[in-house]
Amino acid sequence: MEEASGTRVKVREKNGAHYRIQFIGDGGRVLQETQGSSASYTMRGERYVRARVIDSNGKMAWTQPAFNVGRASARP
Repeated sequence: MEEASGTRVKVREKNGAHYRIQFIGDGGRVLQETQGSSASYTMRGERYVRARVIDSNGKMAWTQPAFNVGRASARP
């Protein structure tokens, strides 16, 4: 049985902005999108996932990729 892996994001709210958090996998595919200042994603077989945070003022930030520990041996 593979170990479940995931990632969690919490935004430090600023200037009354509203936030949208997207979890993105291989090929830039959006896997999940959440409105709010925090979100989590449990991997479902993806090699990695990263988060993109977009605020209502047009600013954007990315996280470094989180790799699926259950698939680490599958990497070339």
